[in-house]
Formats: sequence, structure tokens, C-alpha cells
Amino acid sequence: MFLPRLSANRRTDVLCVLVIFLFAAVPFWPFILQGKAFLPIDILLNLPPWAEEGRTTSVYNPTHSDAIRVYYPWLDFAHDVVRDGVLPLWNPYLFSGVPHLANSLTSTLYPLAWAFFVLPVWVAYSLLGLAHFFLAGLFMYLYLRKIHLHAGAALFGALAFMFNGFFVAWMEIWSLVATGIWLPAILLLTEQVVTTRRVPWGVLLAITLAVPIYAGHAQVAFYVFLGSAAYWVLRSGSEVWSAPSEKRLRAGIAYLA
Repeated sequence: MFLPRLSANRRTDVLCVLVIFLFAAVPFWPFILQGKAFLPIDILLNLPPWAEEGRTTSVYNPTHSDAIRVYYPWLDFAHDVVRDGVLPLWNPYLFSGVPHLANSLTSTLYPLAWAFFVLPVWVAYSLLGLAHFFLAGLFMYLYLRKIHLHAGAALFGALAFMFNGFFVAWMEIWSLVATGIWLPAILLLTEQVVTTRRVPWGVLLAITLAVPIYAGHAQVAFYVFLGSAAYWVLRSGSEVWSAPSEKRLRAGIAYLA
């Protein structure tokens, strides 16, 4: 009785978002229900020194070895250093020492990755995997609703994007997914800027464009920017040509600027 009543469309949207979350949680049920880490730990049993103990096991996906051999040690190092009140500029434990903060793959400056500084690394790794999968579906759903798709179509599109082959294949290498999920968020904010022409939306779009860089994977970030730029050109161009003739020249100059 203390909450405002939602319209039928809003109730449908809330239900769709709940469905997106439930679908996102499916791959992470061992973590949610059994407290297991969402990491390819089986790979370690085939590597020294664990393999020398005779506990080898079948590996489901050897391409994910970087998750446990590279990313987890990086994140664990940053967790310990930051909790000691030190900025992780340099990692002295690799070779003769290597830059840590300057290595974009460590995702040290990515806002969502700050969870690694306050939670156990395996917990944060699993939670962020779930969060990024959910955000992928949520951002796509909001974008599709923004361009006036029916809730059912938007839900289908959100689930298709969330479970696309790239995300599913690399879900344990979380920086790949963390970078790619921001594409629909950028498209959504591009729509807001083009349709409203308000400065606050432009500022939010600029901030969101920076997030994939900090998420850590430069190649995926490049693809996100390439797709976003193409969408911006096509979308703003359609606005120019649909405008009254006397406004086309001014609008064209504004978009080129």
C-alpha cells in the first residue's frame, strides 16, 4: 500500500527484468546454491604441482586456463595490496617485476571490479560473472524497449544477446564479457541523446563510452566503439533527413561538429 501502483506496461517490464535475472542465474547455480567458485579449477589439477599428486581430471574447456592461471592471480594480488592501503602500480611477483595498474587486462580501474577489493576474490569473481550476464540482458532489453519493441520481442532479444556464442564461450574470462555488455547501454544512451538533445544524456553517454576501456579488453572495446560509431552515424543521419528542410543544414552541421 506504500508503493505506487504500476501500469500494466510497467508490470510487464518488471516481470521481463525478473525473467532476465533468472535466466542469467542459470549458469551460476553451482555458485548460488552450492557455494562453488565460478572458476575452471579443474585445469589446475593437470598442472604442476597438483598433477604430481596424481589427481588429474578431465578438463571441460582448456581455453579458459587464463581465468585461473592469469586473471585470478592478478586479482588476488590487487586484493591483498589494496587492502594494505597501497595502490597496485607494480607486481614484483612476476619475472623481475611487471606493471600492474598500467596493464589494462587487470581491470583495476573498472568500477565494478572494485568488488575484488572488499570481497574474497573467488566470491567477487563469481558475483561479477552473474552481474555482467544480467546487465547484458538488462541493457539490451532497455534499448529494445526504447526503440519501441514489444516487451515480448525485447525479452527475446535480451536473452539472445545475453546468451550469444561469444559471451557463453568466454563467460569465465570475465573481462571479455564485461567489455562487450556495454554496447547496448551505449546504443540506449545514443537514442536518448539523438531524441532529446539534452546535455545530461550526452554526459552520461560520454561516461559510458569510457567504461569498456576500463573493463580491460582493448580488442572487444574497439569492436564496441566501432559498432557504436556506426550506429551514431546512421541514427543521427536519419534524424537529419527526417527533419524539415529548413532545419537540415543546421542539424547536419551540428552532428558533424
